[in-house]
Amino acid sequence: MNTLNLEDVFKTSGLPTHTYVEPACFSDLLVSVRSKGRGVIVEGPSGIGKTTAVKNVLNRLIESGQITEQLVQLSARKPDDVVKIPELLRSLDFGVAVIDDFHRLPVELKQQIADTLKYIADNEVDTAKLIVVGISQAGDTLISLSPDLTARISRIQLEKNSDEKLIELIEKGEQALNVQITPRHAIVSNSQGSFLLAQLFCYKACLSANVTATRLERIQLDVHFETIRSSVVEELRPQYQPAMESFARGPKLRPEGRAPYCLILRWLSQSDSWTLDLTECMANNPLQKPSITQVVEKGYLEQFLESKRDEFGFLLHFDPLSKTVATEDPKLAFYLKSIAWSSFARKVGFKTLDFPWRFDFALSFSGADRDIADALTKYLFASEVSVFLDSEVTHEITASNVEDYLAPIYRSESRFVVAIMGETYSQRIWTKFESDQFKHRFGDRSVIPILVDVEPDRFSQVTNVGYQVLSRHEDFNAAVERIGKVLLAIIGAERNELQPALEL
Repeated sequence: MNTLNLEDVFKTSGLPTHTYVEPACFSDLLVSVRSKGRGVIVEGPSGIGKTTAVKNVLNRLIESGQITEQLVQLSARKPDDVVKIPELLRSLDFGVAVIDDFHRLPVELKQQIADTLKYIADNEVDTAKLIVVGISQAGDTLISLSPDLTARISRIQLEKNSDEKLIELIEKGEQALNVQITPRHAIVSNSQGSFLLAQLFCYKACLSANVTATRLERIQLDVHFETIRSSVVEELRPQYQPAMESFARGPKLRPEGRAPYCLILRWLSQSDSWTLDLTECMANNPLQKPSITQVVEKGYLEQFLESKRDEFGFLLHFDPLSKTVATEDPKLAFYLKSIAWSSFARKVGFKTLDFPWRFDFALSFSGADRDIADALTKYLFASEVSVFLDSEVTHEITASNVEDYLAPIYRSESRFVVAIMGETYSQRIWTKFESDQFKHRFGDRSVIPILVDVEPDRFSQVTNVGYQVLSRHEDFNAAVERIGKVLLAIIGAERNELQPALEL
């Protein structure tokens, strides 16, 4: 029996040799790569073996003489490779080209790739074969850029590997090292379909039993999986914890805010595919929708990830076209699932991740005071506070029954109603409708009046509650900032009274 080192059998990085297992769709991939004049999209979660499968298919076809063209392999992770892609696409005689990590390319390059794939198919170009590799839903992004690509490409979706495939990997490693790994079923279930995680767990199991190379006599590794899990988590902690804390805080820590970045991270940890569809998440979590919509639709999430590329840009990826967030590292996916979110949230600086109301503030105002409402909303948005302002949800209100849409927001779905009461407030139909919905809330400290150049006795309910005053004669920006700080202090105090972040 040949003596092999542990690190060469259960590989925690690089391409495996002794424990390589073909994915279930290997034959489909081989035929698609072999077929002329048709592009191939290979997509699926990170760590399941996409790149390894493509390389093994190409090696087999080259060794058998079925591919004789030049082979070009490029990765979006390498800046020098990215600049080569436009020239490659223009040539149309590049032979066989693999573009890995496609999802990381800018939209302009993705569009060029989509156009090239369409041209190759329509003109039956046999001097160019383009293979694109990316995370789950990479194909959706291409098709969104060129909808008629659907019938012109082969789309190979590598799902999570089956338990049988993972067991096959483990058995190959056991044979190579002459060992029997007892917690194999726990390793399989915790690998989440990832060959890379299975390799890592088996590697740790062997180390814990002092197996560093092939044994002369077969031994059984009686190791509890919890020992393996703890060892892996502690090893990964310094690698991932600081970056994840930084992401969770967002561009600037806003303790009074709704922690949108921390919520995205928690939702990602709950995803079995390591890919998070934010549109779906917002639909399933209406109370958190406003704050998440803000960072997604206004481009804050994309800008934040780009600005912090060196810190965690290669751990997390956001596709603005499909509105999906993904982790590209299965080890990070495993680590996220180990986080105690209540402790994590408090360490990051948030009091809670549980927000019982859809909006922190709902603004009620007449058209004459829209400038105040807009300025206050902008100020509060900067602190990641959830605010209802009609102009921010025009697309939702349009074609809806407006009264049915607005009534619950002012009646109960906002923690506080900010009533901007100017000279014309009581004269407008919609402000009267809105105030009818929240007038019962004056008695429970849920309405915050802002009087704009009017006396409090103009509004009977205001005389018994505290209020803010704004004058058109004072510095406008200073007045907005003054009142904005008061509102943030109020919602900050409210956060302190909420129950601790839920343990999820």
